[in-house]
Amino acid sequence: MSSGRDGAGHRYEEFDMSDQEQVRVTYIPHQDWAKGPTIRIQKRAYTGRVSPGPEFPARLAGEFIRAVQDVQKEDLQKEDSSGR
Repeated sequence: MSSGRDGAGHRYEEFDMSDQEQVRVTYIPHQDWAKGPTIRIQKRAYTGRVSPGPEFPARLAGEFIRAVQDVQKEDLQKEDSSGR
């Protein structure tokens, strides 16, 4: 995992996703449309190119994390019951 600041000075964290590609999670201190801070999720390719990704109000980060955990949990339960 690595951290830094993007061209606009926003703090981000990156973690490895696959062969030479990373997921970047950026905190944007204020977006008018969200009436506050937002979180942006992007993919950074091995070439360094950052692809656009979803952005949502930071206040919903907990719900986003729970949703990811819930879909993963459901998939893991299916694997366990099938004997894979």
